[in-house]
Amino acid sequence: MFMPVTTVTVFHTVTDERGQPIAGVPVRIRLARHRFVRTQQLEILQWGVTTQTDANGYWSVPLVPNSLTDDPQSFYIVEEGQEGTPVYHVHYIRVPEGVTSVWLGDIVLHDLSGEPSLAPVFANVVQSLRAQGQAFLKGHVILKAGTNVTLVQDNTEKSIEIRSIHTHPPSDITPQGHGSGLDADTVDSVHAENLRIATIELTVGDGVNAITTGFKGAIYVPFSGQITEWAILSMDANPPTSGSIEIDILKSTYADYPTMSSMVGTGTKPNIANSNKGQGSPTGWATTAVNAGECIGFNVTSVSSLKRITIVLKVVKS
Repeated sequence: MFMPVTTVTVFHTVTDERGQPIAGVPVRIRLARHRFVRTQQLEILQWGVTTQTDANGYWSVPLVPNSLTDDPQSFYIVEEGQEGTPVYHVHYIRVPEGVTSVWLGDIVLHDLSGEPSLAPVFANVVQSLRAQGQAFLKGHVILKAGTNVTLVQDNTEKSIEIRSIHTHPPSDITPQGHGSGLDADTVDSVHAENLRIATIELTVGDGVNAITTGFKGAIYVPFSGQITEWAILSMDANPPTSGSIEIDILKSTYADYPTMSSMVGTGTKPNIANSNKGQGSPTGWATTAVNAGECIGFNVTSVSSLKRITIVLKVVKS
């Protein structure tokens, strides 16, 4: 009596780097003997089958377990996608006996230099790296780290970011136009002052009800510097509501908070005057200095019509 050879359904899902399924990806499976794997000189026994992913990026194919073929040391080559395109991957697998179906990721062979061995693929292992906008890297990937280079892993986005902080020794920083009368010094074509700019900002109002006078909040500042500019924007709608507002800027040490004193004094408070925006410099302020560890507060001294605004203080860090 003829007994059919038992098959095992091998299945997989093809997704992009964001985990979204890709439909219509061609899948080719062929059987090969384990010979000259390192140089990819393989003796092809059969091309096997060709299929493609469905709308959910899923494909499945029944395959004969390797131990039941005429060469128990044979293995399958599974190609997903077209070589030379961003969607392309090759798997070397052994199909086990005693099961009805198996996810391809559980039977990928990783040791291609010697006898193929069964090795699981773990979900928390990064399997590919690529630069933004580029195809996935192929072959061996070596991450070189050195001075001011760090690798930052994001488990939510399933990504690794390579951060490089480029610094210059003092001898590398030369004023732009040195000797020509120009006074703009740059580092890598960026004005040195721009490397030290920070902002302190607060949004006031819910965008529905009119803003009222009074203390609206404070922000802890972890750096030192000088306030050099302020700006206020109305932002409750498009176009935003026009009106008027004056805001006193307060500060205190962390220990003294919430007792705060005015930085503006008798100077000109940041304001909007019958408009939907205002901008200026700290004219006549009692002080513009901000010290690391201080708290900056915002107190609305007068207001009309406005429903939601954002105030931003520009600080040049020292």
